[in-house]
Amino acid sequence: MAHFAQIDENNVVVCVTVVPDREEHRGHDFLNEIGIEGTWIQTSYNTHCNKHDHGKTPLHGNYACIGFHWLPDEEIFVLPKPHPSWILNTETATWDPPVAYDKTKHEGYWWDEDVKNWVKPPKPHPNWIWSDDMFEDFAGWVPPVEAPADDGETEYEWDEDSQTWVVV
Repeated sequence: MAHFAQIDENNVVVCVTVVPDREEHRGHDFLNEIGIEGTWIQTSYNTHCNKHDHGKTPLHGNYACIGFHWLPDEEIFVLPKPHPSWILNTETATWDPPVAYDKTKHEGYWWDEDVKNWVKPPKPHPNWIWSDDMFEDFAGWVPPVEAPADDGETEYEWDEDSQTWVVV
């Protein structure tokens, strides 16, 4: 089966559908003939970040999903631009920040468009502490008291007033 993305007048994907293999060569015409008129562009669910999962030639940068944008000059589908300052990378069919993420830091930092840089996310509670080794490669805010062991049944949440974990 071949996949086709329908784009609207703003080049935003509004529908993705399949076309039988026997009609793939004329997918756009086939879809219009069966009453699904519009602008259709073929897409491949094996293409992500301008690479094909099986080493073949990638098709149009990314598999198109509803809400993706079609860039006709580059002939690629991309996610909506996440921030005004981010720059299109046509080699990967993705958006890059103007300041690269520092890979020596752990994951967990957020992009702040106001300062145009990576920052710690807002502290969820006043007494939480930033930890660069929250998980193996992930940093984040942690409570001052370790969470109870997970027994698979009991759910806990942090109570800032008592500075303890309480059963939900």
